[in-house]
Amino acid sequence: MQIDLSCPVENQGTIVKTNSETNEPYLLLKLFNLSEKEIAALTFHVLAYDANGGELGTVPVTLDGLNAQPKTFFAESKAVSLVGIEDAKHFVVVVDSVTFSDDTSYEPSENHTVDADDSEASIDDAMLLRQFVPEAVCFSSEHGNYWRCVCGRANFVDAENCVRCGRAKSDVLAKFSSRDALRETIVKAQEEAEKQRLEEEERLKAEKELKKAKLKKSLLIALIVLIAAAIVACAGFFIYRAVLNSSADKALQSGDYLKAYENYEKTGNVKLAEVTEHIQGNTPANLMFQSGLIASDEENVYYLALDNTSYNFHLIKENKISKEKTTLTDAAGGSLNVTKDWIYFVDVENGYVKRISKDGQTIEPVLDTGASFLSVLGNTMYYIKVDYDNPDKLPEEQCQTLAAQGQMKTFRHLYKMDLDSKKSKLISEESISACSIYGDRIYYLTDNEDEWQAYNLYSMDLNGKDKQVVIDVPVASFLINGDDLYYVRMYNDASKGNKISSGADLDYTIVRKNLKDGGVSELGQQYMVTYMNANSDKLFFIGLNREDYLNSLSGESEAQAAPALYAMDFATGDIKQLVSGEVQIFNVLDDDVIIYIATQGMCRVKADGTGFEQLLTSDAATQAPQDGDGQNTDTPEGDQADVSQAPDAEPAE
Repeated sequence: MQIDLSCPVENQGTIVKTNSETNEPYLLLKLFNLSEKEIAALTFHVLAYDANGGELGTVPVTLDGLNAQPKTFFAESKAVSLVGIEDAKHFVVVVDSVTFSDDTSYEPSENHTVDADDSEASIDDAMLLRQFVPEAVCFSSEHGNYWRCVCGRANFVDAENCVRCGRAKSDVLAKFSSRDALRETIVKAQEEAEKQRLEEEERLKAEKELKKAKLKKSLLIALIVLIAAAIVACAGFFIYRAVLNSSADKALQSGDYLKAYENYEKTGNVKLAEVTEHIQGNTPANLMFQSGLIASDEENVYYLALDNTSYNFHLIKENKISKEKTTLTDAAGGSLNVTKDWIYFVDVENGYVKRISKDGQTIEPVLDTGASFLSVLGNTMYYIKVDYDNPDKLPEEQCQTLAAQGQMKTFRHLYKMDLDSKKSKLISEESISACSIYGDRIYYLTDNEDEWQAYNLYSMDLNGKDKQVVIDVPVASFLINGDDLYYVRMYNDASKGNKISSGADLDYTIVRKNLKDGGVSELGQQYMVTYMNANSDKLFFIGLNREDYLNSLSGESEAQAAPALYAMDFATGDIKQLVSGEVQIFNVLDDDVIIYIATQGMCRVKADGTGFEQLLTSDAATQAPQDGDGQNTDTPEGDQADVSQAPDAEPAE
């Protein structure tokens, strides 16, 4: 791939749409300002090719009055007409000139043009890399006249940081240039973590001995005082607990789960776990990994659907009996939590938490900072937000820039907020990658890159106390169903959690552990599983066929294994493929499964594999073709999006 390393603009995506009035096709581009300057004007031409690579034509484009800020996307609504080249399937953007707001400009230079590698990592390598770099597409590499970042961008050979993602050249080449380099990074992190753990143990031991010596002298006096106070306090304490528990029992019997929860929480009653599931805004598995695509109350189902005219996600309310559908808002967002009066969600535009009334008439902000996880329990909201290692108290925008450049460490901290007072409280100092609330405990994985063992599964109470290790090997996903914990083990040799020598070391097998008796069993080795969910009858998962994957890895098969959606019957253990295609995420609600398929957007299918449909909100919505197992067979070709109509866009000059 030919690329001008000095070009300050790159195109990161194309989509073809159709004008609803003229029925003429047009192209939308996702242009990104790579420079440190504001762009005022841009000229470029689009090369159009058919499905066989034949050139169909060239479209010149001029954009003025842009005010495109550094390191941002721009001109996303500027339409490029495709009249005369309607059969185009692939497009290449060639920048001719760039004018900056300071009256300087850019002209293409052959001296800065290189033939850059554009290959991508295999599926297993990409999955592993994305544990550390979410946008990773390849191993980093260094060439004679350029170096390539793990994000896929080619850079000048003497550039210290990636012009796209800001990561340091020395860091990505050291950590992500090969499997061996990645293995060494993980091993070093594990060794450093073990060293720090031992040092911390020694420090705590010394502190404990010192405190013991200081307190020994006052123990007798304190004991006498405490005994006297305890005699008085005990009577009042037990009376207080008895009153609260009695009130909670009555509330539970009458169906007032919120009141029962509040009183049981104050007394620490074991019935707290029983009540929790009645006041949760969504199921724990649905809310994991920034999902929350579907939720419900007694009357309605609430879910995200794709508008096939604007290609934005809308929040839909569907009556369970009449199946009547109402669009509540076009403010797209996930992490849906349904309470008595409100629907809470994370706005995809800025990551802020909002809530909307169930009639759609009122929408208001709840939290004006980004949240990557959201779970509502009654009047309490649990959320994860990014905090920065910021001793100099720099502004958040500057922190974001420094973090993107790899110059500032970030933490994903878990908070709880009282929804009446809007007061938030940090409940865990650990950096958390994923969590779920089951009963009266929070189960979680941490994402501290310096501690590989942090990918083990832990739990704590709802106030961040009583922390325990649940699974002491790296875990990719987990859920709890009844007394059973299901988790995805990342490696086939549990005693060597960080051993990565080949793709065959990747395990991703579902393991079941009974939380009462501790019994452990593996649920077969046929599929490599990355994400799970469940209803009362079935365990659902996204998985790669292990045999197909290993054959493609060894070169015995040229076909690439693709992640599909499967269902396993709890009673029989039988496994059935529900949906094929590149399944990215899914949610489960009773008998409905809401899925996101990369090539087709948001879809729904029954738990038995029937009733496959695309969730579209325009009048032009059509049901996708399906095979006998509910698998979608209608996939777009080339780089074109599968659209029938789209609204008018702002035309480019």
